[in-house]
Amino acid sequence: MTQYQIQANLTFAKTIKKVGLKVTAQSEDEAKNKFTQKAEAHYASTLGKISGIEFKQIDKL
Repeated sequence: MTQYQIQANLTFAKTIKKVGLKVTAQSEDEAKNKFTQKAEAHYASTLGKISGIEFKQIDKL
């Protein structure tokens, strides 16, 4: 398993939020999926459903 630091812009109905998270995954694709799940779980209750994700930077740590 590798740790990834991911930076992305999350688009919601009325706002865009810049987010950085660390996730542990076996591949970059799995890391993106885990990032998406974490972001949805954290922000859905306050900002609503994520309508788009623009990955800006993905670094292996």
